[in-house]
Amino acid sequence: MKKFLAVVLSAAMVLSLAACGGSDDKKETQPKAQTEAKQAETKQTEETTTKSAGETEGQTQDPAADGEDHTYELEYWANLTPEDIVKWNAPNDYKKIGMLVPDGTNEFYVGIANTAEKIFAEAGYELVWTGISGNTEAAVNAVDTWVTQGVDALVVMATDNSCEQACLRAMEAGVLVVLGSTTFESYHVWCCQDYYDIGMQTAKMAADWLTENYGDDAAYLTIGAQAVELQTLKTQGIQDGMEKYYPKGTCVGQIITAGDPTNEVETLLSQHPETVAVVTWHTNFSLPALQVAKSMGYKAGEFFVFGSQMTAQSQIEIADPDSMYVSDTWMGDQGKQYANVVLSLLSGGEITHWDYAPAYVVNGDNVDTYYEDYYKWLETQ
Repeated sequence: MKKFLAVVLSAAMVLSLAACGGSDDKKETQPKAQTEAKQAETKQTEETTTKSAGETEGQTQDPAADGEDHTYELEYWANLTPEDIVKWNAPNDYKKIGMLVPDGTNEFYVGIANTAEKIFAEAGYELVWTGISGNTEAAVNAVDTWVTQGVDALVVMATDNSCEQACLRAMEAGVLVVLGSTTFESYHVWCCQDYYDIGMQTAKMAADWLTENYGDDAAYLTIGAQAVELQTLKTQGIQDGMEKYYPKGTCVGQIITAGDPTNEVETLLSQHPETVAVVTWHTNFSLPALQVAKSMGYKAGEFFVFGSQMTAQSQIEIADPDSMYVSDTWMGDQGKQYANVVLSLLSGGEITHWDYAPAYVVNGDNVDTYYEDYYKWLETQ
């Protein structure tokens, strides 16, 4: 099965729309048909994909099940379907794992790497990792170097396909390749999320809270990005979700940015002082928006921030009853997900070709217990 994620828009694109439901030229540039197709495919995948290791609804794909060893065959792995169960015949035993994250200075990604490093260390494996941070040449060199020196597996959180050829070379060398974020032509397991649904669930979280605690017709703004397809899907999910779950509300603007949204948030709040909420899918957007609201004199109880991809800082804000930061959607501990998938396969376990992580709401009611609550809840899904 061919993988659907692709780079769709320039990372430098910065747009600010004056209204959410309009039909101006800028909004028409969004890949609507592609997004709708993705929504349908994602929904079907969610219904059929096994959620975690140990569930065997699909066909077990053992590289030696038919008497032949397919470990090094890229085409074999490229033709797996999402629900197929992967079993790995590990040809190496270096006790070493390589990991690429999008940004080695970002708190969110550093947290993922640190968590994975701890879990790998407890299992007797060394984790070496680096941030891509826009330097694709360095990322490719890192992968090639790790493979040459000897690693059992690679965890690759790339947001585009710039590292694809290096990862394919790793597969040909017998290295287990586990992907996060975007996908390549061939890989062993994708630790995936339903990106459109993340946006929808974030919007539902905000809409439900606003309806119950403030009213059903408040003014709000959204923040998103469209540099790559996964960002476009999350952004579209938030926009569609607010229209669906908060139909009486008024969206004063959609900020589409590749960077810090501070200036755009300041502009929109100045132009629309009736705005009471910001809804976005990443703390890279929600935390700056929170700082803008603080600097403009807004207070808890009169302004509300809703985000996703929870970090230590957003957790602190959610736990603070005097903060305007209300809640995040959380897709589980990604560092734990990556480490558990790799360790399970290296030890002879089975994992679905797509290892799916659903979204979970973290707010003031469960911020102290959300970690344990999530994994208990996950067992029921």
